[in-house]
This record gives sequence, C-alpha cells and structure tokens, in this order.
Amino acid sequence: MNCCGDKFLMRRPHGRYDGHCHVFRADLPMVQNRRYTPEYDALPEHLCQLLEAHNLDGALLVQPSFLGTNNRYLLDTLAELGKRNTLHFKGVAVLDPDSPPTITELERMSSQGVIGLRLNLYRSPETFDHSKWRTLLNLAESQDWHIELHCEAGRLPTVLPHLTANHSNIVIDHFGL
Repeated sequence: MNCCGDKFLMRRPHGRYDGHCHVFRADLPMVQNRRYTPEYDALPEHLCQLLEAHNLDGALLVQPSFLGTNNRYLLDTLAELGKRNTLHFKGVAVLDPDSPPTITELERMSSQGVIGLRLNLYRSPETFDHSKWRTLLNLAESQDWHIELHCEAGRLPTVLPHLTANHSNIVIDHFGL
C-alpha cells in the first residue's frame, strides 16, 4: 500500500482518519494505580458524530491505559461500529506480557479489527526489559500488528532501539507525552 500516516495504520488506500482516539464509559472497571480517571463518557456514537461533522472516514480506536488489559469494550465497540457502512474503524489492544494470549486469541482479535498492540510503559521501571515483552511482541508481529509505544519522551532512546531492531512498524503515541 503506497500511502502515509492514517491510511497506512488503517490499512486503507483512501480516506481521512483519526489515527488515535479513545472510546469508553466512566462506569467501566478501571485498573488500580491509574494516573487518570475520567468522569465522563466518550461514547462511540459521539465519536461517529464528530468524525462525520469533520468529513473523516473513520478512526483507529486505542485501548485507554486506565482500562488496562480488559479489551472487551474496545472489541464490542469495533463489532458494533463494524455494522456502520459509512465509517471504518480498527483497534489497538493492550495485552499483558506476563500472560500473553494464544495465537488463536490473537487471530480472533485480528478478525475483530485489532491491528496494533499498545505498550503502556508510562511510569514503568526505567529500564525496558525487551525479554519480558518478546513473546507478546512476536505474536503481534505474526499478526502484522503495529506496536504503539506509550511512554515518556525521555525514555525513547532506551526503548526504541530494542523495538526497531525487531519489529516493523512502531508508533509513538501522544507525541511521547
């Protein structure tokens, strides 16, 4: 595919897309020790209204860090939005490196529209232990998922060499915070 940015991530040759957005409800179960707790809902129907109002063709939905590795709302949202004929959506999941999914589970997520793995390294130990993530990263690579890195910009020089040496597509989200 010969395109750039949003179209590359969305795996679509044409269109205009939001390359990183979140949908959630404030009443969903959230992880302990989160740095942020929303007091509002960011609902899929509101996102669709915004996308249509700004003549966008869809969005890449990223699992918010405060929801941890419970990707159920993301997957349900992708399924529901997949019924819309006018907008296109894909997803980026967060998975636990200490209990990686099976290849069958990853294939199921891929079939549901997941195309990326988000590494939530914000506030994690200073040293990036690539060996801890290797199995999960290799599984993501086997599905042709991009790796989305969520960490402080100052840590990028220690994290990126490990990722770029072993993985094809790396995205740094939130401008490296």
